[in-house]
Order: sequence, then C-alpha cells, then structure tokens
Amino acid sequence: MYLEVCVILVFPDRSPAAGIPQHLQAPNNKPPPSKLVYVEAALKVLHPGVAGQVSRDLIIMEVGAAALEVIFRDLRWLRLRDSVLEFSLLMNRQLDLRVEAQNLTRFRRNFRNFPSVRFPTPYQPFVRQRVMLESWEEGIPVGSLTRDDVPADLKRELAAVGVDALLKMIFIDNFCHADMHPGNLFVKVTGKNKYLRLSR
Repeated sequence: MYLEVCVILVFPDRSPAAGIPQHLQAPNNKPPPSKLVYVEAALKVLHPGVAGQVSRDLIIMEVGAAALEVIFRDLRWLRLRDSVLEFSLLMNRQLDLRVEAQNLTRFRRNFRNFPSVRFPTPYQPFVRQRVMLESWEEGIPVGSLTRDDVPADLKRELAAVGVDALLKMIFIDNFCHADMHPGNLFVKVTGKNKYLRLSR
C-alpha cells in the first residue's frame, strides 16, 4: 500500500547559533554564509492506484455481504453489511497519511516519558494526504531477534518492553497501535540502552 524510502534533506541553518562571529563576518553588510544541516528522513508515499483498488475491493465485499444475507437469511443477525461499512471507514482512513501523522504525534506525546519506546516524528510541513515525511529511525526488525543465537535475556527484556507498551496503550492511553507486527517493530541497541521503535 505504501512505499517508504530513506532520503537525505539539506537545509541551510539560519539559526543565530549557526552564524559566523561578528568579527569574522564579511564587510559591506553581506549576509554571512550559512551552514548546511543534513537530515535523514523517511519519505512515505501512497502507491498510485491503491485508493481505486481498495474502493473496488470494498464494493465487492459489500455486494457479497448483501448477497449472503439474502441467500442465507439466518446470517442477518451477523449484520455483515454493517461490518463491511465499518471496515470501509477504517480502510479509507488508512489511505490518508495526514491521519497517520496525527496518530504518530499522539503516540509520541503519550510515550514522551517512556524512554524504551520511540515513534517516528512526522515533519508537519511535509505531510499531505498521499505523501508524508518523517524521521528516519534506525533499527533491526524485531523478527530477526527470535533466532536461537540471540541471548535469552535480550529476548525477555524486549518482550517486557513490548508488553508494557501494549498495556499502556490499552489501559492508560485508550489509544492503541493496531498493527504491531514484526515489520513495524524495530530494535536499536546502543551500549546498555535498548528501545523499540514502532512504525505505523
């Protein structure tokens, strides 16, 4: 559904701290040259044609649910069409990266005092419905740490962090990441510090 690549952004640093000291500035009031700031970021783009494909699939599901309710009258109590409509609302929200940026911002706020878990930072000036720029978070997929040669202590520690994060989302924040599969969980180990990075 999405394409995500790492990009390097180059910005001029125009903050006062980045300027040249007064006695080293060029004469004639010429503006001082600015330093360049390099930012590693993730560019996430909605694949072309995905919205139309999802829309077609949802129509097929709705027609199928209606047909099943007509053919098998006992299935009406399952309210299949209502379930498909609810699913459609959720899927259409997945196609808007502005919603994802809002969710990431909320997760970052909820976990600001939880140093073992990090979420990418969306760069709001560069967030649109089909494109989002966010911080690039280094890490290794959590699925690669299930091998036998990975120390059991590390596995237990990461499992405890994951369970704590999930319980916090459910019982404290009432706002849960509903797609915590191994492709969205990355681990970074720096010295003695370990943290989980949760992505979309």
